Amino acid sequence: ICTSPEIFLDQLQDVGGIVETTVAEIGATRLLMDSVSHFSQMGREPGPLRAAVYGMMNGLRRAGLTSVITKELESYDTDLVPFEEFLADCVVRLRYDTFSHNQRRRYVEVLKSRGAPHIPGKHMFELSDRGAVVYPRHQPSKREGLAWARGLCRTPTGIRGLDEMLGGGLICGFATLVAGSAGVGKTTVGLQFVSQGASVGEKSLYVSFEESPVKLTEIAQSYGLPLREYQEQGLVQVVYCSPLDTRPEKFIHDLKAQVDTLGAKRVVIDSLTDLQMGATQEDGLRELVYAVGDALEDRGVTSLLIAEVPEVFGQTQITGEHVSIIVDCIILLKYVEMESEIQRALSVLKLRGSDHDKGIRRFTISNRGLTVHGRFEGTEGLMAGAARAVPIELAVRSFSEFDEKLNEELLERFAQI
Repeated sequence: ICTSPEIFLDQLQDVGGIVETTVAEIGATRLLMDSVSHFSQMGREPGPLRAAVYGMMNGLRRAGLTSVITKELESYDTDLVPFEEFLADCVVRLRYDTFSHNQRRRYVEVLKSRGAPHIPGKHMFELSDRGAVVYPRHQPSKREGLAWARGLCRTPTGIRGLDEMLGGGLICGFATLVAGSAGVGKTTVGLQFVSQGASVGEKSLYVSFEESPVKLTEIAQSYGLPLREYQEQGLVQVVYCSPLDTRPEKFIHDLKAQVDTLGAKRVVIDSLTDLQMGATQEDGLRELVYAVGDALEDRGVTSLLIAEVPEVFGQTQITGEHVSIIVDCIILLKYVEMESEIQRALSVLKLRGSDHDKGIRRFTISNRGLTVHGRFEGTEGLMAGAARAVPIELAVRSFSEFDEKLNEELLERFAQI
């Protein structure tokens, strides 16, 4: 119905008016008024204007209509509260805020919901071919620790030597941060992780922000990993997301849907550094990682979150937003300089709820993938990027079978120097 505020109010109050007649004819239960801002044409005095809007709302309630009333805001100033918000039972604000690089994002926020609970804060929404689609912020689950209830079961990584350092593998349902410089082998770890799961029938989801599914398949093939066959069998799903088009709330929403649809038990996100490009300053990477880890743990999914460390040799921190505090396990991959040669080192910095190998181990990448070897003996300062030799004393004795085994281990480690 196209009308004016004055006529609408008169017809709303009159018995047999156009509003009452139309409601009765079509059996209407909902009403949309666009917009109440036109009521200001009836006068600028706040008293009569407030009385007119109040009378209109009461008339809509008497008619038994669930009503949505729109209003244009002249300012984003949150201190300026239109009087209509006091009269309405529910207040929903829509915003179209500027993001980085002159981009804009739409947000919806429920400021008030009389007599009913709601999720506070701003939530992203978009206009698509399905209309307006809202992606609510992830709400932390109220579980009491799924992994602990399972007795800390282990999920093997498929990387020889690394599982030994972890005491048998990653803890089921935990989030692991794999950090390292560019090209050090982080993606290789992720590919071997999902391939090992597929080899035992576990379904995996690999989310890439850098490489296409075709390129990742070719990379895996060069390491002897039959990723293409696993994809054809429905055991591994590789998804590419553009970091420029990624929105945190939508990403988490889609991630949960993909995990539930696939029934995935392993997830790799490659990488958090690219995902951060889609996060606003208000969101922050820390909050995003917490939401991702919580959503995956709630589903019993063991996840690898890959992050790039800008420093090549030596570093002061793993991530810039203290993400290391949130995750359950941290695996650090580093380049180290040894005798005018660049080698690779791996260490497990953290494994919540379990003991682990504290050593710094050498690892190599070949056509069989990533393999972890023994410790760097006779050297210190590796992680600080200032390796230096230290003297080693080797004592060999033999009184029992245990001593013989210990001697073999010492000789093997000594031979690596």
